[in-house]
Amino acid sequence: IIAFETGFVPSNINYTSPRNDIDALINGSIRVVQEPIPLQNGYIGINNFGFGGANAHTLLKWNDKRKISNGAPNDDLLRLVVLSGRTEESVNLFLNDVSVNFSKTF
Repeated sequence: IIAFETGFVPSNINYTSPRNDIDALINGSIRVVQEPIPLQNGYIGINNFGFGGANAHTLLKWNDKRKISNGAPNDDLLRLVVLSGRTEESVNLFLNDVSVNFSKTF
């Protein structure tokens, strides 16, 4: 999602050096992103390998259409705002921020 917003694929912060036992890394057919690179074709693959065999892969395509009115709706429908906080105070601060910024935007 960050790549779609910025136009760059972010680097992998946990990568240090290639393993010698992975031929694809050694011969260059795949590579680990070590510094941000421009997103070129508009597709991003996301893998998830979970404990217990819950594995998934998805392919996302960039939607480069410009938002009309900066994405603000042009109707009077109610909107759902989902939030969470560790304390009642943090929830109240968030609600206040949403209400102030919502009235400025719309």
